[in-house]
Order: sequence, then C-alpha cells, then structure tokens
Amino acid sequence: VDDAINVHGFYTRIERITDRNKAVARLVHPSQAGLNLYGKGDVLKVSHGDNMQEYANVTIKDSCIRDQVAEILLEFEEDVVGWLKVGDFLENNGRTPEVEIRNCFFSDFPAIRLSSGKKMVFESNVVKNCNGLLVNDLMRYWYLTGCVNGLEIKDNRFENMEKAISIFVDREGESNVRHKNIAILRNHFVNCRTGIEAGYVDGLTIRDNLFEGVATPILLRECEKVDCQKLP
Repeated sequence: VDDAINVHGFYTRIERITDRNKAVARLVHPSQAGLNLYGKGDVLKVSHGDNMQEYANVTIKDSCIRDQVAEILLEFEEDVVGWLKVGDFLENNGRTPEVEIRNCFFSDFPAIRLSSGKKMVFESNVVKNCNGLLVNDLMRYWYLTGCVNGLEIKDNRFENMEKAISIFVDREGESNVRHKNIAILRNHFVNCRTGIEAGYVDGLTIRDNLFEGVATPILLRECEKVDCQKLP
C-alpha cells in the first residue's frame, strides 16, 4: 500500500527570523519531525513562500533541534534580515544521494518516486501494474524536494499502467524551477495509457523506445533542449 521506492529530500518553511543571521525553520509534514536536514557549510536554495519561485541561496553555519522536534534552529553565514521572509522555503539538494537501480522486478504498488539532485540510473528493470516511475518536486502537502540533474531511464519494461513515466513540478503558476538532463532510452512500454509524460525539463533526450498498445506514447509540456524520437 505504499511506494516501492521513494528517494527525496524535504522542504522546510521559515517560521520566524530571530536575529540578523538566525532563523527557525519548520518541518512541515508531521511525519518529518525530529530530522535535522542541515549541516555546517550546506548551501540551501530559497524559494518565495507566496509564488514558490527560487530567488536566493543561503549557507548554513550551524543548526540544531531542541525542544520543538518539528523546528530546526538555524544560523547562517549571511545576514538575512530584510530579504529572508517568514513562509519562505528552504531546500538542501546537496545531501540527496546518487541512486542506481538495476535488474529489479516491481509489481502491484502505488509508484516508484525518484527525486535527487545527484546522478541517478534506473536500468534493466521490469515495472508492472502500478502508477509508474514518478520524478517530481512536491512543494505542497508532502513538501518533498526536488528537481533532478542527471537521470538515465534505460532498457526497462513498463507494463499495464496509466502513466509509465511521469516527470513534473508541483508549484504555483509558471515555475522557474526545472528538472535538468534526463535521458529516456531503449525502454519498452506495453499496454499503458501514457508512456512518457514530462514537464518543465531542460535537456531531455527520448530515443529508441518501443511503444506497444500505448494510447499516448509521449506527452511534453514546457520542456527545452529536447531531443525526441519520431513515432511511426
């Protein structure tokens, strides 16, 4: 009843500014409480709380959790007074992992979720009877980072699903946040309503995939630098 694999980070939200270079960030979803995501020297991306657009970076000098397990006390290298706002979001993509998944069989579960800022390879797997492989930045509800930069999905078989591969960004309006450098190569899609659906990707390669009994093989939205195979 849960995802077979779920790789991601967490967004935190600024709760209050306590000094010129200090703030308190909240782990938004209750299941995340007690986890300190930040270490000395980490460079965080900052997004506006209202329109969810990235606008700055900030560097961690120190961090800790004390009495309130859903709150992280932060000290920054920079002076944040006047620009960092209550409600803004922080993302730490630098601590997400490299991922390699090869030669596995997946069947009858909600989804496989892969969202990491480092290199990921999903190769020579069989995926059946599920919601497919999801690559997404979920800023709302679960507050899961994030956008990928270097993902290869190759030589897999996807069978019997609504969407086999779905790549998207869940933010307000026209987001400036993008996935980057994704290659989808030599996969076999069988009896799927949609084979590949991708949005907000810069650097997308789709080559030598086979679609059998797929109503919509490829659906792209707001992607740039695309190298896409032609369909019969």
